[in-house]
Amino acid sequence: MTIDQQPFVQVPMNRTAMKWGAIMGFAGIIVTLVFYFTTGKMDSKNPFQMILGFAIIIGGLIMCVKEQRDELQNGYISFGRALGVAMLTVLFSSIISGFFTYVFLKFGAPEILQNMVTEIEDKMREQGQSDEQIEMSISMMSKMMQPGIITIMGVFMSALMSLVPALIIAAVMKKEQEAGF
Repeated sequence: MTIDQQPFVQVPMNRTAMKWGAIMGFAGIIVTLVFYFTTGKMDSKNPFQMILGFAIIIGGLIMCVKEQRDELQNGYISFGRALGVAMLTVLFSSIISGFFTYVFLKFGAPEILQNMVTEIEDKMREQGQSDEQIEMSISMMSKMMQPGIITIMGVFMSALMSLVPALIIAAVMKKEQEAGF
């Protein structure tokens, strides 16, 4: 019996998503640590770091959907299923990255948040804002720049930023089983 003659199988996607989510999450952590220890900053605006991050996301999602389709579902996967496994993978990856971010900012390098606030304050002074405006802005910003809040926002933003690549990958990699099987 060839793969085309085998019936379509719906298998759970949790294991695949967890595996590739862990790979993506830990790869992202390694990239973050390498950049932090080489530059002294956790700068998400670094173009090379951004490209590497997107390469990890895209590569991980492609491998995850491919494994789910080819190894677990007899070579077939619907668009919805491909998107589902991709987004579940992003969720697991984001949770791992979020946990790392929380621990790192809370215990490993808490000065990062203070340095970010100081940088923003300096930029506001350069723009000619008054001390009152700066103090009010910094006060509000300091409430938001807590490790827990940054972690939650990071998980949400990661899922949002990964949605477009996940949609494209799901559309390209879907392979519907023909009627009659």
